[in-house]
Parts: sequence; C-alpha cells; structure tokens
Amino acid sequence: MISITAVCDTAHLDALEFRRGIEAAYAYLGALPIPWARHHAVSTLAEPPRDVGPPQHAAERGPGEASTTDVHDAESDLAASSYSRGYRAALHGFLRDGPRL
Repeated sequence: MISITAVCDTAHLDALEFRRGIEAAYAYLGALPIPWARHHAVSTLAEPPRDVGPPQHAAERGPGEASTTDVHDAESDLAASSYSRGYRAALHGFLRDGPRL
C-alpha cells in the first residue's frame, strides 16, 4: 500500500478524513448490487466535486442545530475537502479495479 503522505501534500490534505472518505465510499458501494454501485460511482463522478463531509441526518442534529457542512472555517473546509477527495478516489478505484473483496 502506498502511503498517503508520500503521494499528497499533507498541508492540503487531512489524511484521517481522506481515509474516512475512502472507507465510507467502499462501505456504501459494498452494500449495493454491483450494477447500482457502478451507476452511483459514474453519476457521482460526473458531477463536479463538492467539498462536503460525511452526511449528518436531520435526526442526528438537535432542533435548530446547523449541519456540519454549514460551518465555514479553514479546518472544517480542509476536512470536508479531504473527505470528498477520498470518497471520489474510492469511486475511481471501484470503477477501475472492480469491487473490493
């Protein structure tokens, strides 16, 4: 396995969030039938990247509490960008190499 820090400039990547994005993508793709997973990967990659963190459902937030994607500071933007980059990297890997076993 290639080290994330060997490939990416760590000043512009949160390695933990990047890894979380990869794991979330493969968990989601693994829960779908292969044709649906392929469709999700293709349609997601067809859209421009959006720097969003892991989804937080309204039921997990308190009344009137903002979503985690509503916070706009440098640290949360870096984490969201890293998560999104990891998620998209996993989608590329899925389409290139097929499902992980």
